[in-house]
Amino acid sequence: MAKYGMGVLYEKTDAGNPMRRVSAALHKQVVETYYNAHHQRLTEAVEKQLAQYNGALLIDCHSFPDKPLQRDLHQSTPRPDFNLGTDPFHTSPELASLAEQFFVERGFTVEINRPYAGTLVPMRWYNKNNRVQSLMLEVVRRLYLKPGTHEKSSDFKPVQILVQEFLKTMRQIQRI
Repeated sequence: MAKYGMGVLYEKTDAGNPMRRVSAALHKQVVETYYNAHHQRLTEAVEKQLAQYNGALLIDCHSFPDKPLQRDLHQSTPRPDFNLGTDPFHTSPELASLAEQFFVERGFTVEINRPYAGTLVPMRWYNKNNRVQSLMLEVVRRLYLKPGTHEKSSDFKPVQILVQEFLKTMRQIQRI
């Protein structure tokens, strides 16, 4: 999304209008101070899990709007309640199936890699070690926000509990 001005630091809105000007110095400072530091801590956490359990599972959590953004690759609607992003090397079919089953059994709609695809894997292990499993969980905002706002709806807490239950369930998976 960097080519659209929506990379590490957003410079443009979804419509392509200028949001802010980011100098090369500011970009470098933010990447070095925050982005690289975050990924270094993530790499260390995965390394620790591999040493302790001979495997690691990353769940990369996001939210997404009910209506596609202009820059979204998938413009089709309706959008699912939950989107599971996978990677052919780092998401076993069993992991994707268990995650999908978790939400479907509770009455939610789920799609895999639509409207968003892929998942986060530290570069040290990307396409090198499939003991590092990863799954992206995207929650549609209509489940927990008041329509047309950024305010929590009365369903915020139940959705929060559901996602926590999902994470707890995934945490119990030893090796898939």
